[in-house]
Amino acid sequence: MVTESDKGKDLSQATAELFAELIPYLQFRTVPAGSRFHLYERGEFYCYFIRKGWFKTFHNDEPVLIGTLSVPGIIGIGGAVPSEARMFIQAQDESEIAVSTVAEMHALIDRLELWEPMAKHFFRMTNNLYVKSTMLTAPTSYEILRHQLMELMKEPPEIRENIPAAQLHSA
Repeated sequence: MVTESDKGKDLSQATAELFAELIPYLQFRTVPAGSRFHLYERGEFYCYFIRKGWFKTFHNDEPVLIGTLSVPGIIGIGGAVPSEARMFIQAQDESEIAVSTVAEMHALIDRLELWEPMAKHFFRMTNNLYVKSTMLTAPTSYEILRHQLMELMKEPPEIRENIPAAQLHSA
């Protein structure tokens, strides 16, 4: 019998598979903590691949924390974030990142026939967004905070220990 947690592992493996298949075509560079990368800039959508380190994801100029991104991390590959969201990721420690336009990545995925692992990656991201939005619309503040703390507990120590509980209202 396949359980929900088994499905989650399969979807995580699909993200790792997609990442592994694309690595030979990416150029990684080391960036210092504090480096920012926008998902939409100068009329172009970008996607990012995180091989080392971890990032916080924000939207708009007054940074509102959306979540965290750790390895292997892929963000923006769908190109579905509206330009007016002004989303960006910010390195929290020295990290390795590769940058590509969404159009270039979609052409590569088409050429390599990687649409299935990409679709599974999207399923995983969609599920994560659904869970997060469900948690944030819980009936009481206690339930919202409880869910956020439970999600934070699942993160690796280097992430978990660097997010103040006071910031959880927007995590």
